[in-house]
Amino acid sequence: MECYKIRKADFRSGVRVAKAVAAQSGEPWLYHYFDYIYSIVRYGVGERQYVTSGFWKLRRADRKKTYTAQRRNRLQNLFNPKEYRHILGNKDEFNTLFRDFMKRAWLDCQQADAATVTAFLAGHRDVIVKPVGRTKGRGIHALDFAGRTTYEVAAELAGTRVLLEEMLVQHPRMCFNNRSVNTVRINTVLDREGQVHVLKCCLRCGVGDALVDNFSAGGVFYPIHKTLGRIEGPGESIALGQAVYVHPESDIFMPGREIPYWDEAVAIVTEAAKRVPQLRFIGWDLAILEKGPELIEGNTLPGENLLEALGTEKGFYKQLLSYL
Repeated sequence: MECYKIRKADFRSGVRVAKAVAAQSGEPWLYHYFDYIYSIVRYGVGERQYVTSGFWKLRRADRKKTYTAQRRNRLQNLFNPKEYRHILGNKDEFNTLFRDFMKRAWLDCQQADAATVTAFLAGHRDVIVKPVGRTKGRGIHALDFAGRTTYEVAAELAGTRVLLEEMLVQHPRMCFNNRSVNTVRINTVLDREGQVHVLKCCLRCGVGDALVDNFSAGGVFYPIHKTLGRIEGPGESIALGQAVYVHPESDIFMPGREIPYWDEAVAIVTEAAKRVPQLRFIGWDLAILEKGPELIEGNTLPGENLLEALGTEKGFYKQLLSYL
């Protein structure tokens, strides 16, 4: 039987979790306290998934099939060996390997002198700075010249662990009055025979002035039907909760909205997945531009909230085990 680690902090937070669930269920909070502690040890569930995503409501048979935080870590080790994760984790390696799926100009500042950076900036004034090796959108920002000359900025960036990327102009149907580029997440798994299977897909929409569309930055995520390429239900947001039908920045009703170039996006991630057979379970992010999809990045640790909280298709842990 699988067993997972529990921290001292989980026993303390368990009281808060149990009382929050008891307010919804009407059952004694002590019942939910022991169920929460058991669910961590037995199924590896996290606090947010237990409460907000409704793990507490699931039957035992469904809990056995659910992809959770600690099961996510276990599957990462089984599908994506640590010695190969740098292929996707280092943005410079990623851009080099998948350059034919990318239309944007980019420059690795680690390998560039001030003159090279100056030439890049002279041709691309609207630029995004991405720290190499960081995840969840951490450190990504628009380049601000702030009264400095192009050469002064270039001299500061040359030799540092950052990528410069041309700012993308997305398809009009992907614009929702927010600042970030709104991306599509397509999760794929490579089976033992080398066939690519598409799992849960979603649209990640930024909110407000955030430059990234990540969940942690307040983004809203909507489930996408993986065959039809249209939003199939309400979204979810840390700030707004579940069942977000209308995008908060644009007042657009999202369910039923089609994603442009969907078939092309699926074709790109299918080919990309075959290109890195050492990494078999990947969450791909793509931007949709006027001329087609643009591959942004690949993630070797796809989150449990995207797979299990959105849409109607559930039970991805059991499904993923079948591909090992």
